[in-house]
Amino acid sequence: MSAPARPKPESPGARREGGPASDPILEARGISVRFGGFKAVNDVDITVERGAIHAILGPNGAGKTTLFNALSGLVPLAGGTIRFDGRQIESVPVSRRAHLGFARSFQISNLYGDLPVRENVRLALQAMRGARAFDFLSFTARQADLLGKADRLLQEVALAGKAGSPAAELSHGEQRRLEIALALAGDPSILFLDEPTAGMGIDDIAFTKQLILDLVARKGVSVVLIEHNMPLVMDISDRITVLQQGEKIAEGDPQAIRADPVVRMAYLGE
Repeated sequence: MSAPARPKPESPGARREGGPASDPILEARGISVRFGGFKAVNDVDITVERGAIHAILGPNGAGKTTLFNALSGLVPLAGGTIRFDGRQIESVPVSRRAHLGFARSFQISNLYGDLPVRENVRLALQAMRGARAFDFLSFTARQADLLGKADRLLQEVALAGKAGSPAAELSHGEQRRLEIALALAGDPSILFLDEPTAGMGIDDIAFTKQLILDLVARKGVSVVLIEHNMPLVMDISDRITVLQQGEKIAEGDPQAIRADPVVRMAYLGE
């Protein structure tokens, strides 16, 4: 099953030329992360426009996932500030950020393999809503509502036919799509995807590409993406930030990044 074809939304850069001012959903300034004496990320600025796809590139060890973890609250900052939707959030815990509209997938699978696919999504939905103990009168209605939304999310990622299968029995590409469904459980306004197409076959990559574009075009979700598939990144990204050894060495639209001699030397090996 493939996602319905939708036109790619106009990039933020194109909208700004002669149009309205930029509309950032996330603004991070001076982000630094240290592990002991090692500077994993050093003084990085990044701005993600609302409704945009913003990719983070760099060679292995460049600090991409550490920056992801810093922005989503999984590692503490050694310095810097983060504003999300106009609100200062660097001191806001991970659980609270999820309720503000943050969501992310992980490079390593984080599924309950023995549970059915549908139950994985239902548990994610329940965690986002919070279980109200002793609310027996509404329990049945709430469970029906959660299962209904779980089914809609599975339909969105083309896994409705696998709802009753254990998550461990899904193919690698299907598991990655299920992780995206879990990330969407909280109706996020910004979605962090860490290597969403890693290990996928051609058909799964094509589906995931269209799914990301669809989330932006139909739901207005802003996407921050780590991805080693360069053709995919260049095709769908509105803006790209390139890291090397924990520092930002370039930023711009795909055309500018492709032509940047520093990037070509550091990342493309030219």
